[in-house]
Amino acid sequence: MNRGFLPGLVLAALVPGFGAEKIQPLPKDLPPYGPLKPVEAPRVIQERLENGMTIWLAPIPGFPKVAFVVAVHGGRASDPRDRPGLSALLAAAVTQGTKSKGAKQIAEEAQGAGGDLSGDENADAVVLDISVLSSKTEAALDVLADVSRNAAFADNEVEIAKQNAATALEAREASWTLNEVKLERGIP
Repeated sequence: MNRGFLPGLVLAALVPGFGAEKIQPLPKDLPPYGPLKPVEAPRVIQERLENGMTIWLAPIPGFPKVAFVVAVHGGRASDPRDRPGLSALLAAAVTQGTKSKGAKQIAEEAQGAGGDLSGDENADAVVLDISVLSSKTEAALDVLADVSRNAAFADNEVEIAKQNAATALEAREASWTLNEVKLERGIP
């Protein structure tokens, strides 16, 4: 008999029982299941403003927060070939100051409305979003409008955004390198 075959046969015999636990029955005094309720998607209202902006409203009654999103066509797919990451830099710096307010004041106003403001980018757009308590809708719209219309892109804030992007890239590359080393060594 082949010596390599016997350990394989023993291992195969042990695997089905390995880690198997006895399934405990459910307690007998559990209440019955309630009726299933269908999930209803919110009704979306779409309007186009005179300036060409499209607005979608998706109200969810009883929800204590409201979210506003401004999406501008562009994003990574629109970055010039010689300037990859430009939309990410724009998204990182857009919330960091306007003609009349600094980054700290903008953050404080958003937090004062019970939420936070952020910029992000994806393949198709640069996105500004703010989510706040429903009772602070007007304050949130004021902050979002100011940042959307009057972003200053101060040199020092753009430089900070560049440094943060470089640091994030270095961290990602280090993580990729570590994962490659693990794969080469067979470490999960």
